[in-house]
Amino acid sequence: MPSRFKNSIYKTLAAVGVQHALLWRMRRKRLTTILNLHSVGMNSNPYWDPLDPQVFEGLLQYLSRNFQVCLLGEETAADDPRPRAILSFDDGYYDFIEIAMPLLAKYKMRANMNVIGECVETGKPQWDVQISDHLVRAPLALVNELKLPEFAAKLASEEKFDRVQYALAIYRYLKIMNTETKAKIWPIVEEWMARVGPGAATRFMDVDHIRQAASAGHQIGAHGYRHQPMGLETAEYFQQDFELCRKLFRDKLKMPLEIYAFPFGSHRKENLKALTDDGVKYVLLVEEKLFSGVGNVYPRVSIYGYTADETIFQALGLRAQGVL
Repeated sequence: MPSRFKNSIYKTLAAVGVQHALLWRMRRKRLTTILNLHSVGMNSNPYWDPLDPQVFEGLLQYLSRNFQVCLLGEETAADDPRPRAILSFDDGYYDFIEIAMPLLAKYKMRANMNVIGECVETGKPQWDVQISDHLVRAPLALVNELKLPEFAAKLASEEKFDRVQYALAIYRYLKIMNTETKAKIWPIVEEWMARVGPGAATRFMDVDHIRQAASAGHQIGAHGYRHQPMGLETAEYFQQDFELCRKLFRDKLKMPLEIYAFPFGSHRKENLKALTDDGVKYVLLVEEKLFSGVGNVYPRVSIYGYTADETIFQALGLRAQGVL
């Protein structure tokens, strides 16, 4: 449930003109906001919530009035004083096709979508979504039967707050593992998921869906092949993973690979040079910063919230501009 206290803060900030001040500062400094989004949908999961379509539409309405919404590398109108905004989606959830694309078309906007190669080719969700799909079906006792080395978190109750805290703990636990370490742990997770039993899996975009998005004018990029934090991997692993992405784009998607978004924003400095050497034009991180317009490495701001006001302030770089 959204926090009433947090909502009241955003309402107050809007009422006293903070939105206008942030927008003016962006315009004066010629800053671009690159919004990092994931899923937009109605399928509420207490362990992982997509962005509500009404909240997303409220954000689009604000952007359409106050920003030039464009794509990576796209020129904007010189006589338009509004700052730039770029919508950048990660992972490749099918709800981009079903829900986000119609709303984007309604406001005459296009977006960047960065897909996980393995999800495209296998049809299976990434590892953290696989876990959340099983958590939502498992009763409390069965959730707490998942025993992982040096993982002490327990699900305290069925209340949403406790579920979210548990999910964050297990995601953090696995997220900081490189491939070799995770490979030793994952069979335990798979055995537990088998005990939970089969059920509906979160749907991801396939090759045809990606081509459909591209034909509608959306930019397609890679979000890693296995969705691993590359800052924890060797240079050799990164290059192998990138080659799998390039093969997917060349052989199945039939499009150039010019955009790469690091999974979790995690990377090593040498990865940036490797991508440039391999012909990638746009490298996307997270970093919760606004883009100054210099270089080919683009910081993004995370967009997630229960109200349009919250997502609007995120898009304006409330934290990036040092206000909160």
